[in-house]
Amino acid sequence: MILDSPLLTVSEEEGNYIYGFFDKYLISLHSYTPESINDLCDLVSVTRRGNENFLSIQLLEHCIRKDLDNKARRVFALLDPVKVVIENVDDKFAQVGTALHFPRDPAQGGYNITLTKEIYVDRSDIRLEDNKDFFGFAPGKLVGLKYASPVRVKQILTDANGEVTELRVDLEAEPKTKPKTYLNWLPVKESQSAIVNIYDYLFLSYNPNEDADWKSSMNPNSLIVKTNAKVHKSILGIIFG
Repeated sequence: MILDSPLLTVSEEEGNYIYGFFDKYLISLHSYTPESINDLCDLVSVTRRGNENFLSIQLLEHCIRKDLDNKARRVFALLDPVKVVIENVDDKFAQVGTALHFPRDPAQGGYNITLTKEIYVDRSDIRLEDNKDFFGFAPGKLVGLKYASPVRVKQILTDANGEVTELRVDLEAEPKTKPKTYLNWLPVKESQSAIVNIYDYLFLSYNPNEDADWKSSMNPNSLIVKTNAKVHKSILGIIFG
């Protein structure tokens, strides 16, 4: 977060370090809930050093996550979707589950999500070779799907460059063993395309004020844009604000 006006002026004039007036890095404390700011104030102390006080941004992030935990509805999303075909069910197969808006508070309800023959999973949850510390999709592995029956991986298809293009699996409604993890997924027919911006810290150093040249500590990966993401269609009914 940048709150330093001279720094903003230099950023705009010298190198397009920010991306317009509504850039995430131009947000002020008004972007945070009053409860999160109050929580931050309770956690920190004030000294005579005044503006020389330096607090880690992670502390503020902790406060906002804590406050939004029971305010921000959850919706399934995949940043890099890969199609999965469940081979041992027919085209009309449909298993309806309820994904919770707030996993820690089921009383607040949820939305229907339907397991069908074709679904999406995230590429980051797939490995071509299995190991004991990996609980995602790998050859022969039993993997749990949140709010649905688990599946067992039969085949992982790849292209000429070795990139995963599709998974073939079998549904195991009553597995002999319990999956070690339950992963996010999306039905192909209930998915909505989306562009997702992933923000990281603008600076690589802990305190850019201590660097001889603050521009040298700029994070080149502070913004990653995912143009092929998928979200559940229920997000279309959510009013943000």
